[in-house]
Amino acid sequence: MILTESEYDARYFQSYAKRKVSIDTLYFSFLKWAGVLDGRGKTALDIGAAFGYTVELLEGLGYRALGLDVSQYACSRSRAVICGDAEALPFTEESFDLVTCFDTIEHLAHPDRAIACFHGLLKDHGILLVKTPTPLGERIYRRFFSPGYHRHYPCYSTDSRPETHGCSSDAHHPSIRECQSWVSAILATGFTSVRVRQFVLTPIFLGKYRVVSSPGMLALQMMIRANK
Repeated sequence: MILTESEYDARYFQSYAKRKVSIDTLYFSFLKWAGVLDGRGKTALDIGAAFGYTVELLEGLGYRALGLDVSQYACSRSRAVICGDAEALPFTEESFDLVTCFDTIEHLAHPDRAIACFHGLLKDHGILLVKTPTPLGERIYRRFFSPGYHRHYPCYSTDSRPETHGCSSDAHHPSIRECQSWVSAILATGFTSVRVRQFVLTPIFLGKYRVVSSPGMLALQMMIRANK
C-alpha cells in the first residue's frame, strides 16, 4: 500500500514552504555537483516538483523548465507544475535535456518503471539526476525526526525481491534501496554511465546544511547522475 494522490494534501506539505531557502541551497549544490548549471537553450523536467521550487531554480539557470507532481494541492501552488503520474508521464519522448527527481523516487511503487519513462523522455546525451535516502538514512529519519508520523508496512519494493536492509518501508516510502540496487536499475534501462555521490547533511545554521561526502556504509543520502 502507498499513499493515494489525495493524501498528498495540505497536511502532508504543512512545513514545506518554511524550508524553501534550505531546499534551494541544497538542490543548487546538487546541480553544481552534476555540472548542469548552464541551462541556456535547454529543457528540464522536475519530477515530484511539489510547489515548484526546483523549477524556479532551473529557470534561473536558463532552462525552459516544467514540474510534475501527483498532488493536486501542490500543483495548485505553482504556475509551472502540472499534475501527473511519474510512472506514466504525459510528455513526448526525447523532450528534455535534463530530468531531476529529488526526494521522490522512494515514494513510487514501481520505480523501475518510472526510470524507464525518464530515459524515454531524455534527448540523446540527456542527464537524469536522482536524490534519495539510503536505508540507513531512512532508519535514522524515522527514529529521530518523524517518530509516529509514518504508517508502517513491511519493507518492500514492488519491482524487486523484498529488501529488508533493517528498515521498515511505509506508505510514504515504499521503495528504499541500497545504492548499487539503484545504479543497476538505472543502467538496465539503457543509460550509458552513472556517477554517484553518497553523503550526509551537517547543519550549519537557520535550517541550512552542508553536503559532506561519506563512505557508503555511513551515508544517509545519495545523489546519482546518469547519462543517456
